[in-house]
Amino acid sequence: MADSSKNDMDRNTLRLAINELIKGFTGVVREKTAVTSLTSKKHAIFVCTNILFKAYFDINTLHLCQKLINFVDGPSGVNNYLQVFPVSDVVMYKFYVGRLKMFEDKYDEASTYLRYTNTTNNANITTANYHRYLVLH
Repeated sequence: MADSSKNDMDRNTLRLAINELIKGFTGVVREKTAVTSLTSKKHAIFVCTNILFKAYFDINTLHLCQKLINFVDGPSGVNNYLQVFPVSDVVMYKFYVGRLKMFEDKYDEASTYLRYTNTTNNANITTANYHRYLVLH
């Protein structure tokens, strides 16, 4: 009984945190400064998106992930400027999208996203450790 109420409290806390993260994400998306500018808030888009992905996966609200993907991959998104962002953030984003596509039974699309995470593998990490890291996150 105590575990159930603790899980409910944890979920409610996570939902409150998600609401605050969405406010931050909205601020990043509405930024008018070009992505290539050093002062652009859009540099945080993958950080915000990845945190929201993790939270959505934790509380099993995967349908909300599509809105994030639309902002990043959409026509006004940042997908054409990936070289501006840290590789780790882009890889984690591609991993979450690939994982989501797997849940949606879109295996070809998932393969494309997950291949990206494999091709940008850091040379300092062995492939097995890198894959283990991706699976755990």
